[in-house]
Amino acid sequence: LPTSCSLSKVYESEDQENSTATARHSVSPAEERAFVDWINRLLVSDPDLKYHLPIDPTVDGQLYERCRDGLLLCKLINAAVPDTIDERCINKLPDKSNIFKINENLTLAVNSAESIGCCIVNVGPEDIEHCARHLVLGLIWQIIRIGLLGMISVQHHSELIDLMEPNETIDDLRLLSPEDLLLRWVNFHLDTAGNTHRMTNFGSDIVDSEIYATLLQQIAPEEKQSYLIPVTGIMAESSMFARAEMVLENAEFLNAAAFITPEDIIKANEKGMNREKLHLAFVANLFNLYPGMRSAPPMELPETVEEKTYRNWMNSMGVAPFVRDLSSDLRSGLIFLQLLDILQPGTVDWTRIVRVFDPRRQIFQMQDNCTFVVEYANYLDINVVNLSGEDLRTGDRKLTLGLAFQLMRTYIMKMLVQLNERHCGNLSERDILSWANEKLTMVGAPMLSGFRDVSIATGVPVMNLINAVKANSIDSSMVLKDKLANCRIAISTARKIGARVFALPEHIRDVDPKMVMTVFACLMALDFQLNGTA
Repeated sequence: LPTSCSLSKVYESEDQENSTATARHSVSPAEERAFVDWINRLLVSDPDLKYHLPIDPTVDGQLYERCRDGLLLCKLINAAVPDTIDERCINKLPDKSNIFKINENLTLAVNSAESIGCCIVNVGPEDIEHCARHLVLGLIWQIIRIGLLGMISVQHHSELIDLMEPNETIDDLRLLSPEDLLLRWVNFHLDTAGNTHRMTNFGSDIVDSEIYATLLQQIAPEEKQSYLIPVTGIMAESSMFARAEMVLENAEFLNAAAFITPEDIIKANEKGMNREKLHLAFVANLFNLYPGMRSAPPMELPETVEEKTYRNWMNSMGVAPFVRDLSSDLRSGLIFLQLLDILQPGTVDWTRIVRVFDPRRQIFQMQDNCTFVVEYANYLDINVVNLSGEDLRTGDRKLTLGLAFQLMRTYIMKMLVQLNERHCGNLSERDILSWANEKLTMVGAPMLSGFRDVSIATGVPVMNLINAVKANSIDSSMVLKDKLANCRIAISTARKIGARVFALPEHIRDVDPKMVMTVFACLMALDFQLNGTA
């Protein structure tokens, strides 16, 4: 199936920069140096990486060589989104001549990156092994970006409500991207400091160092502020390069001088170097370390594992803009419309869709888009009974999540049908269960009564099914009394052997029948690919 990474001619956004499919075939030396610096800072103390790190940024191609066995990428994914990969699944210190073990690591890395929301279109294990620089660097940036920006939202940082402007509501604030929130955060601190400058971009506004100098002084813990070079001292320096050096000296004192160099500051808006993303990463890291805002009560509705799964699946399809909050980001209808066009290319008549909203008519334009979502979903035989455009536009949680699941289910089912020539029509959930029980019987494991079978909570039936698809994938010594630990090893192993699983370990432990079905469906698809039977 295609992904929305190929829909750029229909719907484009600067935010889609995260897609490796749109990465240039040339790479930016500034990006390489910045990402190497971040990886070294983040992972150099990991004993499993003693032969991989530190990477020398002055050695051409060393970054890509160190990624070739998959271990470094797996570790980077876990640093970005903890516990994505069960460490027991990673082949550590693999024999460089053991292509099978290396390919397992690379497959695990690619499928796990997809599961956290990276768009991996045109990126496969072989591209990493063969050091396709633009693809590997694009994937690394996606992983780093998710790790840095993933928690920058009102949902995760309720203190950001202080950034609301007059006449705004929390819902308005939730619609802002992390980039916009970071700009407001910087300006909040500038205002607090009595500085009249305002940051509107991650390029030209920071060339003279004044904004960074002021920001660092404001967010530094009180006990460290006196050790920093004062803003007046920095700005008294006539050399722009010397100013930038002093800014980064202050940042280094706060252990936050990542991603940028003095040259990156004074040449922030140099064309073709992609330094804006480096400054975005620098500011995001500052926020994560020193938000410098008063605490506030947590939001009442934290993201559920179900919402996280749908959000990551949508992002892996390459939709734009990047989905961060299902309760707000789906209300325009644009994400759903892109997904529908992925399921059946050509379904959406984009000339009827509003993509840039008039603030005076935004509600009505979003309503029209959402009405088209219902119309096109119905056209694709997706159940939309009791669902209206208004339900989607107003963010009705139950109905929005229901449609999100149906779209993901349809995607997986279509993938299955395309791989399985034995079925000329649609596959049903009963077909998937029958296949699973047939495979379990083949390895002498108990059959399941359905996707709600209580034994699934132990993770063992999924482990047995994985071994039935690919023998000896999970050793019996890995089975523990801890149910969640078993479910984690099952999910990671499924990805390691090639299954594109989006479900989380909690879905199996809690026996979520919808998500259990998707795990089985993904394993069924893999079975056909590996064994020619499904």
